[in-house]
Amino acid sequence: MNLGFNFDMDYPQSTSKHIPLPHNNLIKESDDIDFTKDELLKLLSYLEGELQGRDEVIARLRNERTKFLLYDAKYGKLGGNDPFCALRRDSTMTEEELDEKDIGQLYESQLIQLEKLISVQRKSHARAKNLLASAEKRHNKALRELELEKERKCRYAEQGDDVLALLEKERNKLTQQLEFQISEVMMCKKETEKVERKLEAEKERHKSMVLFLINERKQMLVKMHELRVRTENHAPTSMAEQTLIEELKKEVSVLRQERDILKGNNKSLKAENLSLKEVVKGQEADLLMLRKNLISNTKLPLEKTETHLPQLSDERSLVVANRMATSSSVIGPSRTRLANSSSFPSEKSRLPRAPSSPARNITSPR
Repeated sequence: MNLGFNFDMDYPQSTSKHIPLPHNNLIKESDDIDFTKDELLKLLSYLEGELQGRDEVIARLRNERTKFLLYDAKYGKLGGNDPFCALRRDSTMTEEELDEKDIGQLYESQLIQLEKLISVQRKSHARAKNLLASAEKRHNKALRELELEKERKCRYAEQGDDVLALLEKERNKLTQQLEFQISEVMMCKKETEKVERKLEAEKERHKSMVLFLINERKQMLVKMHELRVRTENHAPTSMAEQTLIEELKKEVSVLRQERDILKGNNKSLKAENLSLKEVVKGQEADLLMLRKNLISNTKLPLEKTETHLPQLSDERSLVVANRMATSSSVIGPSRTRLANSSSFPSEKSRLPRAPSSPARNITSPR
């Protein structure tokens, strides 16, 4: 691992703890080196040990130098075990003068080297502090990014829950609408069956009435023919026979009108039956469409929560309501009242009366 430090190699390496340097002398400093947390802690422990060792060496050297200086100042000579004392003794034996300036320069050079060592260690300490601060900044930045990612995931989870609740609400609403449409279709089917039964009964009654009127017409035509033959063969009879003939003519005309009215009512009832069948078919198609929409809405995936869901109006503005409104507007106008036996001939007529039946109003399904 390249620590990126340049040390002054002039001081002895054996006097202090130091970090083993790589053999490559071409070390390039780089402030952008990325360290892990464990590596930074290990580097910090190495630097603390290095600084502690340098401080111990400096304190020991200072104590030794102060001790020698105080001893020299007090007694005017160096200690017997000191190499400088041995040199001075040798110089006195050889009558050689000792240069005090050289000795002072030697001490000063040692102090200068110590100051250089202290400055180098301070620089390395400041650089390690900067590296540690940059690593702490990167660590804090990574922590902030992790917190943001956690908040984002929580927000996405909440949005997913909201989308799921919205889908559940829409599914319940569609289920209620489907049940409502099924009930309406069942009601319409029941009303249609009831109307069909009524129409069949009316059709049978009208058919019997038409057959009765046709038979009456035939009988009246036969009677008229007989009366015409009788009038041609005989002279004009009394006024009673003439009034009878006029009454028969009136009854024939009235019966013809009744027949025409019954035919028109029969046609209108057939048209109404066809329109009701179309309404039932339209409601069945709308029910099938609602089922397909419900199935497609329940199969929507939760990952596409950004997509817009289909909104249904609360007013139930469906195709069924429009079709039923159009069918009710078509069927709504009042129809002509069915003819009853009150329009048949009077009591003097010899024709049998048809059974009286009140007019029936057929309401359109809603």
